[in-house]
Amino acid sequence: MKHKRKVTQLKIRILRICLIAFVGLSILSCDKDDDLDPNRKDTRLEGRDLVLSIHQNPKTKLDYTLEEIAALDYTPGVEEYYTQWQTIKIYVWAQQKPNKIEISKEGSDEIITTLTAFSRKDRPDVSKYKEGYGYESRWTTSMADLKIPLDQSQTYTFKVTYYDQGIDGFLTPSVRNTNFKINHYDDGSGGIDLATALVGDWRFDDAANLVKATKGNDLILAGGKSHSAVAGIADGDGAALIDLGSRYEVNHGIPATSGSTKISSYSIIMDVNVPTASVGKYVNLIQTRPENDGDGSVYINPGLGFWFNGGPSSFNGTIKADTWHRIVVSVDAPDFKLYVDGTEIYANSDLGGKAIQKLDPLKFFLFADNGGEDYPIKVSQVMLFNQGFLGDQIKGFPKVGEQFE
Repeated sequence: MKHKRKVTQLKIRILRICLIAFVGLSILSCDKDDDLDPNRKDTRLEGRDLVLSIHQNPKTKLDYTLEEIAALDYTPGVEEYYTQWQTIKIYVWAQQKPNKIEISKEGSDEIITTLTAFSRKDRPDVSKYKEGYGYESRWTTSMADLKIPLDQSQTYTFKVTYYDQGIDGFLTPSVRNTNFKINHYDDGSGGIDLATALVGDWRFDDAANLVKATKGNDLILAGGKSHSAVAGIADGDGAALIDLGSRYEVNHGIPATSGSTKISSYSIIMDVNVPTASVGKYVNLIQTRPENDGDGSVYINPGLGFWFNGGPSSFNGTIKADTWHRIVVSVDAPDFKLYVDGTEIYANSDLGGKAIQKLDPLKFFLFADNGGEDYPIKVSQVMLFNQGFLGDQIKGFPKVGEQFE
């Protein structure tokens, strides 16, 4: 009897297992059939399926105004024109938070890059779409990376995949696509629109008025207010020697970057000469604090290298005493670059995003420090641009003492 009872119990257990497996397979089969049913309506993204490609005006680095859009013969939300040197920044905005965005050439299965970092971004300008609530990721690239031939274009597909696999019985995640066309054109300026990008140019040629501007506002001699006219780079070229404790105040007029209280995209080109007497000391180049109440952003260090606020102190021997050098500091947050005489000395994809490396819309200083680390330096020219530059572009800049044509 005991043996017979055990056999009966075993049969019941096996029957239960088979029944559970059968029900499970039936459920999976139904789900699969539902997912493949072309008549079944997918409502997972209903009312939340908007995807937009958004970018700023490449020339102004600001959001397009209604007047600027009205003057165009194309739609910026669908395509844009870029020169060889302009940084291409496309923001992909989606109402529902994506899992990933895969970018490829239109009609190609090859993925160029995949965006996986998304931040909450509410856009009042699309308020008719559920109050503008959404998420955004940025694609940064260039013509050098994309290799689009001059005067040609390429359309790119942004494949947006969502976190909803398995919801409502669907075995695959929701996908939405949007396209954006990038046009490569030559404006004849090598990518630099001097009419808008150059906002300040100071050449120190007038010994009676060293702070005079060739373009933009005159500099203001501040601090100890001590400087003197000295010989420049070539015959007939002027320069200034600014003394310890003195500084130049730059009232530049560049507006804050859209969505920020600071300026996160700019470039400063300066032709400078460190006297032997200043070797072994810190010599400030740029002070972004409008009250000069702390360390500046970039210095020549005692070893004739560089010290970056928020970054390293290194590259000793880059600068030669009593020698003219062209130094380029380019910030296009979060990217930061410093070049000397056309050679990259330091580039970092994070430093440019730090507050100390961004300009205040009111003013900034040249050669300023609040603790005496602004030893004398000669300067022959300073140029201020309202945009960051790519490395290949900086390499092609005129040499120290030469002018942009």
